[in-house]
Amino acid sequence: MDASDSSVLYSRHSDVPMPIASITKLMTALVVLDANQPLDEPIQITDADRDFPKGGVSRLTVGANLDPGAT
Repeated sequence: MDASDSSVLYSRHSDVPMPIASITKLMTALVVLDANQPLDEPIQITDADRDFPKGGVSRLTVGANLDPGAT
């Protein structure tokens, strides 16, 4: 898109319906942004983070460190 007038400069298959990105990823981003959480702060998974509703699962283990600066 052209920033000056919002015109589309290039598009690929713009007429083909596509599924949206992961709802979980989008909701996580919205919650973090709405809460004004720091985006550069490392997070460590604790036992409290693994309190799932019935049937819930996660691939993150207790003690795992999530560092936004890591590649």
